[in-house]
Amino acid sequence: MTQKEPPSAIVLHSCLSDAYGGFKYFRKRLKLTAWSYVNFASTGRWMSHWNSSPFLMLLARSTPCVLQKVYRPYLTNRLRCSDRVDVLVGHYAFIIKKALGPIVLRAAESPVLLGELSGKSNDVYQLHLAAVDVLESEGELILRLSKGGILLYSVAFTFITHLEVTSVMIGCLQGPRGADALDRVRKATRDLFGLRPKNLLVRLVHQIAHKFDCQDLILVSNENRVLSRQTRKGLVFADYDATWEEIGAVRGQDGDFRLSCKTMPAPDIDAIPSKKRSEAKKRFALVDHAVGLIWAALRRPQFSLAPGATAAANQIGKFVEEDFTWPTADREPHISESVTVMIS
Repeated sequence: MTQKEPPSAIVLHSCLSDAYGGFKYFRKRLKLTAWSYVNFASTGRWMSHWNSSPFLMLLARSTPCVLQKVYRPYLTNRLRCSDRVDVLVGHYAFIIKKALGPIVLRAAESPVLLGELSGKSNDVYQLHLAAVDVLESEGELILRLSKGGILLYSVAFTFITHLEVTSVMIGCLQGPRGADALDRVRKATRDLFGLRPKNLLVRLVHQIAHKFDCQDLILVSNENRVLSRQTRKGLVFADYDATWEEIGAVRGQDGDFRLSCKTMPAPDIDAIPSKKRSEAKKRFALVDHAVGLIWAALRRPQFSLAPGATAAANQIGKFVEEDFTWPTADREPHISESVTVMIS
């Protein structure tokens, strides 16, 4: 079978083509060009990365905003441009290594249903995975909890690999909006056997990280989050530090918190008052069931997709069938590749 030619190269300015017009487009293009030359070496490695596999090229075309991420605050305000390239290249290398490319493509186009949970009232809660351009400055993957199509909570996270050790970093924990937001969260907490929606999502990310053999769950602090300025101005009210301390995370020298990725222990029933033991068991069972649903969805073969699957997700299957080579852990993009590919 004749191998088809891969699509044309991804260029940096493609992230502006559909979003802006007229003077605004030229202003944005000039700014992006300036960023790319100020960070010349990082830009070379960044654009080589996006042209290194069919999956990455499809993702960049599906969500071109991803190309701008290394020039803006991302995940934590401690990162420089070169650090952001390291983090994001490592994240997508991990996605490819774990065969998560197809589900990420689908999630980048629209949230993917991972599973459903039932509360004590038999109300049904949905777990969805979104990617790339939702909470775009605070994580590449977004796990969402909703009820009846109404969002309750979201957690944004990114896989980080350093010295061949992978961890997961949570950059955002976002609650619902609206006048009745607090009431909806309280009702959900009661219905989930006393487990707060935000705590449920953090536990789920923690356990999925454990299943992927990640070392730590890294939790961004109030001081280091990319929206720290808005927090100081009173525009953002979430107290991340208190949440992380509540779940037993320890603050590191960099200001962020860490929690070792271990198997979730069963509750110590003897240490729990007798009238609360039943709900403690049900909370544990709920989290365990949710982890099983998410893990099954992530490990499900994604190449044999239903007729209603997105065009991009189907296309990745075609690339695999046609024997395009995906990058491996030892395939590093080269800075010396053409500048015209970087910023044309």
